[in-house]
Amino acid sequence: MKAAMTLAVLLLGAGCHGVAPPLPEAADPVAATPPPDCSQAVPRPPLPGSTLAFLTSAENTVRTYSIQSSGCWVRLDEDLLIDSAAAKAVHPSGRFLYASGRFTDFRPGIRVFAIDRARGALTALADVAVGDHVPGRPGSTVALGDRLYTLSGALGTGYHNDLWELAVDADNGLLDFLGQAHQPSYDPSLLKLSAARATLFIWAEQYSPRDGPFIRALRPDGAGRLEMVAQVRAQYGVFEPDPSGHFLWHAPWDSAGRITSLEVFRIDPGGALERTVALPWDRDLPVPHPTGKVLYANGPGTVEAYRVDPATGRPTLSAGVPYAGAKARLSVDPSGDWLYAVSEDEVRAYRTDDGGALVERGRAGEGGFGPVFVRVP
Repeated sequence: MKAAMTLAVLLLGAGCHGVAPPLPEAADPVAATPPPDCSQAVPRPPLPGSTLAFLTSAENTVRTYSIQSSGCWVRLDEDLLIDSAAAKAVHPSGRFLYASGRFTDFRPGIRVFAIDRARGALTALADVAVGDHVPGRPGSTVALGDRLYTLSGALGTGYHNDLWELAVDADNGLLDFLGQAHQPSYDPSLLKLSAARATLFIWAEQYSPRDGPFIRALRPDGAGRLEMVAQVRAQYGVFEPDPSGHFLWHAPWDSAGRITSLEVFRIDPGGALERTVALPWDRDLPVPHPTGKVLYANGPGTVEAYRVDPATGRPTLSAGVPYAGAKARLSVDPSGDWLYAVSEDEVRAYRTDDGGALVERGRAGEGGFGPVFVRVP
């Protein structure tokens, strides 16, 4: 009798199919605690598994921050950049940082830094001029294993944008300028990488006959030169590829330079783009979670999270929290646990996940421009 009662209790606890019911998910221990006072955070060497952030300051320096488990950004180092600092890129090894800028003769160039992830510090290694002795504005930069690609912009009439190729020494991070990376194209711009598809995307127009603009998909050949694998006609705007390699989100500009819609393209394994959906959109270009399952955007007085439809890439609002700070750009920590709103005045942190949760954690640190991240091994 006792044995029968024990069996009945076990079956009731396990559910009618004899399988234990799922336990409720544990609450995020960080999100459940009061927001920290990051002004009191103590600088210390970065812990294994943590994140370093590199942020350009208004003083034309790059600042290195250790992001602590509380979400606080604590400055550990500061280094000079070349003039008119623009974009930054981290080498896939996590050992080198490349920062584009402009020399005193108005030529664009790259400053190379070694990253000491154990200390959270940079060491400047070299400056490399980019372009054929032509003045230009520094632009987007992408670092691959043995190549670095960077854009330069026209300074005036008679000059055009260019996409340049530099060889990377994987042992020491140093660069060797090679020349133009892709022809024929006219005024290439907005260089983005889909690492999951091993594909670069740029804006480009065609020389002859004049045609475009296009979002063009490029892949390095065996010698490192970029070959076009696909292109799709699209209105000029801004775009961001999905880290998981499935979609590209494109926010075209209207005649007044405003964003009023969002287009979604599916990226096939060959790099080709297929438009899946277009929807009204009055936010900035959304930024993706590392899994590609969630997008984040600034709404009117809010920071918002959107779940991504895995079939079409269409975003659906899942969470929003108030935001009253200065105009900010959103960036996601490579861990996927944090979203940051980065303005010139401050960094604000939000706890998040691949399900679209969003919990404000307050002011994380001082502000700046263009954060890039590297994980500490």
